[in-house]
Amino acid sequence: TVNMKNATDSLAWVNNMLWEVHRLAQEEFLVRTRSQTDEWLDKVYGSETVKNQSSEGKLTTSLCEDIFSFSSVQLRTIRERLSKKSDALILAVCIILSHMRSKQVHAR
Repeated sequence: TVNMKNATDSLAWVNNMLWEVHRLAQEEFLVRTRSQTDEWLDKVYGSETVKNQSSEGKLTTSLCEDIFSFSSVQLRTIRERLSKKSDALILAVCIILSHMRSKQVHAR
């Protein structure tokens, strides 16, 4: 015979463990997203950008294009791997955008 109390307790324990594994996997994903974002932002800001000067003397660089090119690839990759309802997707996008903003402010 099956002891219903023990079975219910065991199922509750398994359910809690699954949620903990999910939480830890999400946390690891976000840590990696943060690390990769910082790494590519450092590379982009540290590299030599193409500089152009117009006939009016206006100076432009390729920095903006370089940053949004990298961010586009990273965001597309994340979006392809996570469901649209995923909390991790929203948090990853927030991490990427906030790190882009922070890097821009500190690079001024």
